[in-house]
Parts: sequence; C-alpha cells; structure tokens
Amino acid sequence: MRRKWVKIKVILKDRLSYADRLMILAVIAFVILTTIATVMIYDINKKPEAGTTGFSHKYLRLNKYQMKVKTTKPNENAQHLIAGLLQKDDGIEFYGIPQSKRVEWLQNGHSQNFQNLPRDKFMILANAFNSNNEAREVINKYFGIHLPFKRRVELYTYFMYGGLDNKPDLIGEVLQPPENYRHEENCISLQFKKIHLNGSPLKDREIRMLDMMLRDYKDTAIAFKMGIQVSTYNQHKKELFIKTGTHSRTSLMIAAIKQRATGFFHKVSFS
Repeated sequence: MRRKWVKIKVILKDRLSYADRLMILAVIAFVILTTIATVMIYDINKKPEAGTTGFSHKYLRLNKYQMKVKTTKPNENAQHLIAGLLQKDDGIEFYGIPQSKRVEWLQNGHSQNFQNLPRDKFMILANAFNSNNEAREVINKYFGIHLPFKRRVELYTYFMYGGLDNKPDLIGEVLQPPENYRHEENCISLQFKKIHLNGSPLKDREIRMLDMMLRDYKDTAIAFKMGIQVSTYNQHKKELFIKTGTHSRTSLMIAAIKQRATGFFHKVSFS
C-alpha cells in the first residue's frame, strides 16, 4: 500500500506543474471554507423578494437564509461567511457582475441593485470617486465622459470593490480601503489603485512578476519577458520577499493567491 502511495505521489509530481499544484491547494481550501458556510445555512430561498435582485441566481443561489449554529460563541463562525449574508449584518458588501460590470450589494442577508442604494450611502461613494482624479480620468477615458454620473460611480465601485469577501466594504458611514479585486489580469483599475500583499502595496512590476509566477514561468523566462537581466530580476524578487515577509516562491504564491493579489479573478475570497 505504501509503495502504491509513493508511486502516485511521484506520478502527480511529474505530471502537474508548480502552478497546477498551487491551484489544487487553493481549490481544496476554498471547498473546505465553502462547506463550512453551507452547513450553517439551511433555509435557501431561490425566489427573490420584492425589491431585491436575487443574489442567489447570480452567484451562490443564496438570497434569504437563517443561521443554525450550536455554539456559545456565535461570532466565531461569522468571520468565515461572505459579508452581508447575516440577517443582522448592517455592513454593506458590494460585488460586481463581470459580464455587465454592474454592481449589487449585500446587507442583512439580502441583495439589491446598485440603483436601490440609499442616497447617503451613494454620496459616500460619489465623494470617493470625485476625490480620485486618476479613477475619474481612466473611467472617463474608457467608458466616455457622457456616461451618466451614477453609472460612472457604479463603475468606480465595481473596479474598487467588485470582489466578494468576508469584510464589509461600507461600515456605517465609513468606506473601507479598496479590495485586491481585478476584473482581469491587466485591469484598468491598476491605473488608479494599489494591490496589497501582507499589508504592503505592490509595484506594477511586482504584480506582473506574481502573475507570471502563477503561470509557472521560470525566473529566467520572467526576466526575459520583463526585459531585464536575471541578476536584476533576482534583486527585485528578493525585495518582494522582504516586503511581504515571505521566504520562498511557494510561500509568496500561497499568500498572493489567498489575498487575491494574483489570479482568481471574479472569485469569492476568504482572507
């Protein structure tokens, strides 16, 4: 039996690339976390209520639900859920629809259209958009200055807060820092927001390095594509290790995938 297991490990190691193995580990972790959330949810209403958009048929087929947690510490498990799913969760979690770049929001276990966002909450986003000159210029450039103001604010929200995670984007009147969400690898949002890893903002070249590492490019290939010497690339990689508090390419990639600093665009994130 032991020989067969060793043989299977050797075969998997030979046939799976570095990126494939990392991807499998990330998928397993995601499945475990999703299972925990699913076990706690026992009332799934597939039919959206009046005034809601039915977040369920867009992502997880969850709109109305109840929590069934037998514990003396109910908040212990809440941290593993998507923000806004709890019926008493007043925080607002924005999430994007990639096909249309529309935004919907979760609060108190229900989802609604961006158009239904209360005016005071909308004004918080509008003020953030107006104060971000780079974001205004990029969105006006790619989508047109004649687009209605509310739609431009919605696009700003999509690119800044389009991902689903367990941290509300708007708590009371306080807008939280932007997420590591990217619509695609070379997302236009990189022109007006920073991607962070372990609390440190990444430079454009560092994001590009992470993206190529995820595709299992060798160091020499990454250096070639970046148009720099291998010695220069190694220096950049060393600086990236120090900045993020990691000590190997593997630990760097695990942290980057978990925090969505690379790959997994349009996915749910639990960090």
